[in-house]
Amino acid sequence: MTDITHILQSHFQLKNREVVREIAATAKFEQVKRGKLVAEVGQQQHSLCILEKGILRGYLITPDGRDITDCFLYRMGDVIIGCNELNTPSLINIETLRDCEIWRIPVPTVQRLMLAYPEVTRIYLAYLANASVRHWELKILMYQCSAMQRYQWFLRTYPDLPKGIRGKHVASYLGMNPVTLSRLKKKLDAAKTVKQGQEEGVWGGVHETATV
Repeated sequence: MTDITHILQSHFQLKNREVVREIAATAKFEQVKRGKLVAEVGQQQHSLCILEKGILRGYLITPDGRDITDCFLYRMGDVIIGCNELNTPSLINIETLRDCEIWRIPVPTVQRLMLAYPEVTRIYLAYLANASVRHWELKILMYQCSAMQRYQWFLRTYPDLPKGIRGKHVASYLGMNPVTLSRLKKKLDAAKTVKQGQEEGVWGGVHETATV
């Protein structure tokens, strides 16, 4: 278990020691098993959660029963919240894809500190801005980019997302079906194999020339 103080100072760049002490005094560490909901649509959010370890995804269920992935959370310091407005019902479900370790900070504590310390408000506004950028980036990709371009964006944006995430979750996040995603993976793997073969051929030719 990492000290919440370390996460606040290293990931959020929170410098005010008094604020750090107040959050640390009220934050509760929690271990959540795989397959559990941390937030549920319509459920009041009484705490702001910060991820220490594990993988989660946010998702929605469409009227026809389809499961649409909205986001992935897996980096230490990721904020786990189902709506950007504090102390309101969650707009999405958030489930654990692996056993997780999280810190729960009571919403009243966050709200009080935002009123008292501009630094806390600045950090929260920065989080909202980053979330908005990612939202619009994905929306533009959906309307203007091909399935391959969307998948390549995903690989660039989430290079350190642990392997083993179910393909259907990634596919729904990118607005495609699992069959399409599988085809794209095979196409990229084949292109990579061809490129490696060409590079080996070039270096092999250089080696032969050097030894003549």
